[in-house]
Amino acid sequence: MLSHNSFSRFGKSLEVSDVTHIQTLDLSSNSFQGPLPHWICKLRPSMFLDLSSNIFNGSIHQCLRNTIVPLRALNLQNNNLTGILLQDLFVNATNLELVDVSGNKLEGKLQESLINCISLKFLNVRSN
Repeated sequence: MLSHNSFSRFGKSLEVSDVTHIQTLDLSSNSFQGPLPHWICKLRPSMFLDLSSNIFNGSIHQCLRNTIVPLRALNLQNNNLTGILLQDLFVNATNLELVDVSGNKLEGKLQESLINCISLKFLNVRSN
């Protein structure tokens, strides 16, 4: 839990450390900016990934589709993410119960791969 701080960037030690065993990662309500860091794609959290209320920009990496497979909750709300929700992002995300990408600048169609999220209870895509 690193939420509600004023962190603005990641140190090199985090980028090169073994982050593959983290079960829950909450980086919400900080000042992280720039594109989503690529080390996020190495994560295999089993419960919760919250990157909301930061200043992340750019597109959502396709490599995140492997990261979200075991997740129950993915929260990317209130950033400056752009582009589309990738077509196959949710193909194997059968455990996802919550997806929140509201308050970004995403565009395009709502992806059919969301149908694979058989546990989905909450989907928020407003204000894009």
